Amino acid sequence: MRPNILLLLPDQWRGDWMPDTTADLPLRLPTLAKLAAQGTVFEHAFSPSPLCAPARACFASGMQYPRCGVASNQENYPPELPTVYQHLRNGGYQVMGCGKFDLHKASYSWGPEGKNSLDSWGFSDGIDNEGKIDGILAYRAGTPGPYLTFLEDKGLAWTHVEDYEARGIYGTTPTAVPDELYGDNYVAANAAALLDSAPIDRPWFLQVNFTGPHFPFDITHSMNEWYKDTPFPLPYLCDERKTGPDHLAIRRNYAAMMQNIDRRIADLLKHPRVAGNDRPTIIIFSSDHGEMLGDHGYYGKCKPFNGSLHIPMIMQGPGIEVGKRIATPVSLLDLTATILGLAQTEIPEAMESRNLVPCLSGAIVPAGEVTASLAIESEPYHCWEAIIDSFYKYILWEDGHEALFALDDYAEAHNLIGAHREEADGLRTKLQETLHETL
Repeated sequence: MRPNILLLLPDQWRGDWMPDTTADLPLRLPTLAKLAAQGTVFEHAFSPSPLCAPARACFASGMQYPRCGVASNQENYPPELPTVYQHLRNGGYQVMGCGKFDLHKASYSWGPEGKNSLDSWGFSDGIDNEGKIDGILAYRAGTPGPYLTFLEDKGLAWTHVEDYEARGIYGTTPTAVPDELYGDNYVAANAAALLDSAPIDRPWFLQVNFTGPHFPFDITHSMNEWYKDTPFPLPYLCDERKTGPDHLAIRRNYAAMMQNIDRRIADLLKHPRVAGNDRPTIIIFSSDHGEMLGDHGYYGKCKPFNGSLHIPMIMQGPGIEVGKRIATPVSLLDLTATILGLAQTEIPEAMESRNLVPCLSGAIVPAGEVTASLAIESEPYHCWEAIIDSFYKYILWEDGHEALFALDDYAEAHNLIGAHREEADGLRTKLQETLHETL
């Protein structure tokens, strides 16, 4: 029997801010801890391009960044490029999704009900809502998405807009939006409604795109109580003497957003269509990219450093080994072929995605290296390519600057490029062959 597949894909979730990592953070994520204990954890998972629209386009297409059709957040997903969702629907799945897909980020075209592009991408049903910042800009432009339309119906749209504009990226004061109307709780409610309406005569795929823990670091008053007195370590390689964001307050809010998502996931896992016995369900948890959180002096993403590039990845369900941890590198891109493999649906030969299904039930580990890249000409430091194997990460910036970091140097404090020239040259050759091959 082909399984149901629940893909949980929050936005901007760091790979080391998870249960049982070397970061040893005071996080309270019991649902994810249980998923990890009951399934397989990929300890070194990376984004193929750590920016919202490109990362999600890589996943949707199963193609590397240079060939995913979306170079930046200012480009929409090409309508002629097939999607994993189309393949699943053509294979007999009820394909559903909600939250922030970011496949048309360049245009505010969700529509107030979030239906405008879903059918063309391959969805059977869903609600495509705006991201945090996009929602504010679109509302100001007179083209609100589903979430701001929802808040407008509740009389809170302008309260939310003014709060975001006043707080900027780094503000940490609680929002006036109550728990029941908070963005990620809205997404989770939509996910539950989609499960309620899913047909019972065929398998379903549901992708839940939480808008957090992406900045701004807004949390509700009740969420503000969860970590208000909790200590957190300061960022890696960040000069404490410089004035700037309140790192501790931001980290507390970031953790609270994660804990809230963990609670919403717990609710979804209790849903009868997930927990019931009518059909087995595979659970996958990952993210599009991470968040620098002040490491190396940066916030946000777009960097080839671990805070930005490293993502969580857990798979749990029937046929997936329990308590297994895989240390060899994998990519968000690999989820495309893996999901098709789990769905027993044909994987197109042109896809640049690896099917990880054989790694989930036996001693096989993923083979080869993973790559990542970004090319935003207006931001020179955002033009780079990287390749990661089981020992090193090699980075090549457009200006020719290079770095080589040991995979176990999570802070990336020691550039080994001078001492390990031979290893760097070998990885550079593989990087060029992988990212620039002609298909």
